[in-house]
Amino acid sequence: MNRHTTIEILLLIGLCLSGAAALIYEVVWTRSLALVMGSTTYALSTMLAAFMTGLTVGGYLGGLWADRTKNPSFAFGLIEAGIAIFGLITLIFIKSLSPLYAWVFYTFHLSFSSFSLAQFILSFILMLIPTTLMGATFPLVLKARARNLGEIGRETGDVYSINNLGAILGSVAAGFILIPAFGVTTTNIVAASINLVVALIILTISSSQSNKVWSIVLMWGIFLISLFLTIYVHVPPYIYNYYKASRYPSYTVFREANKWEKLIFEKEGVQGMIQVFRDARNNTLKLVNNGKTEGSVTRIGIQIEGVSAIDWANQLLLAYLPLEINRDAQSFLNIGLGTGTTLRAAMSDRILQEIDCVEINPIVLEAVQRYFYPELFQDPRIKFVVADARNYLLLVPKSYDIISSEPSYPVEQGVSNLFSVEFFRLVKSRLTEDGVFAQWLPGYLLSEEDRKVMIRTFGSVFPNTYVWYVVNSNDIIFVGSNSSLLEPRDIFERIEKREKAQGMWGSYQLWLRPEDVRMIVKEEGKVNSDDRPFLEFTTSRNMLKG
Repeated sequence: MNRHTTIEILLLIGLCLSGAAALIYEVVWTRSLALVMGSTTYALSTMLAAFMTGLTVGGYLGGLWADRTKNPSFAFGLIEAGIAIFGLITLIFIKSLSPLYAWVFYTFHLSFSSFSLAQFILSFILMLIPTTLMGATFPLVLKARARNLGEIGRETGDVYSINNLGAILGSVAAGFILIPAFGVTTTNIVAASINLVVALIILTISSSQSNKVWSIVLMWGIFLISLFLTIYVHVPPYIYNYYKASRYPSYTVFREANKWEKLIFEKEGVQGMIQVFRDARNNTLKLVNNGKTEGSVTRIGIQIEGVSAIDWANQLLLAYLPLEINRDAQSFLNIGLGTGTTLRAAMSDRILQEIDCVEINPIVLEAVQRYFYPELFQDPRIKFVVADARNYLLLVPKSYDIISSEPSYPVEQGVSNLFSVEFFRLVKSRLTEDGVFAQWLPGYLLSEEDRKVMIRTFGSVFPNTYVWYVVNSNDIIFVGSNSSLLEPRDIFERIEKREKAQGMWGSYQLWLRPEDVRMIVKEEGKVNSDDRPFLEFTTSRNMLKG
């Protein structure tokens, strides 16, 4: 095997590894940016567009460079070194993004189009240098391999396929192996190390002795500085982001309001990052899922004393409303564990014989068991299932007397399908004859038209529906049944007699009766479906306005 053939083979292997590193970066950067910009369809599309734009620019510039260089292999090695260095630096910038993102939010959030453009520009600038370098690798390797026009088609296919193979391996490794095992920062370092190894090998075999020495020394120096900064740059764990922005009038107010928050638990998995914070002033524990606050409780000593004022009523009502409507219920399904408060309320009902909880993220179970309600894991009636709720209902032929659903915010695809008419029909098929279904909605994110869309969506499946309004949180709870429902006065009185619910009077009120719901259903208008998930997009826009 001659030297030229050896270089060609190493270039293909290097391009495969470079493709793997590129997709590892994409997964890492997207997940890190989503903690700030949110994981809505709009935000993820913006990040992907920025990443692909950088690759496009790089492909064009790489083509120009390939036409002019006499040593494309050496150029490829230099670019791999650049990707390693700027791959590390980019994550540092992303982790330090909160103050700049706050400025972007407060400057542009009143105009959705302006805000979206600003987010794209911000993402593009953050990823510009490394993605441009990534895009330039393809034409340089192609130039090094294709010696005449007759081979250009075959060589292009070889180079393209080997690069895609690496991309597939990198995306799988990042999401399913590296991030769950080592976290985002270490995974990013792994990707940079792959680029560095490729750079060292290619520069060693393709450059003159003088070029080899200065390029390798310079590369190592800059890489080690970048690595040091990556590991030791301190970033506050409680991040200002898209989900929290509208709650605060300024970034300064946000920092002041959350300066007492101490991170006591953090773990990443396939489904994202789960954090638990403790407020040093009142010992309140807060569960944060991928940057979204899912709920909080207050702990006194070893006892959970109560739920925070905002979360208290709706989390209890998601258990108490259906339990008081169907007082003979034997089985209960809780969709979305959250802090475990709704499940704990259901557990207190001694009539229930079976209590199932479906939660897609196993780390949530770990956090709740360690910090919130360990007693949930000691009750023999409770069974936890780690699964997607829709898949569980589709695949498990089991009926329940009560199903209560409180997933996360319906601003992203993986959650919004738990608010569609198809999901409600599926739930209905898993209810017993007198079964009751309780569905939470973030009322503060819904416009008047959004509310009608969801009333129409839910009411078309459950004609017997009460709609309740929770005063403190501005949340909405739909309660539907296959049979007739109790009078609201009876429900109020029954709930007030529960020990944990004393003092709830006035914190919630009836908004719509079944006859009101049926009138809205009769009106022509949109319904939220899998095919047309209106709620996913309108709530994303409404969150900007607060």
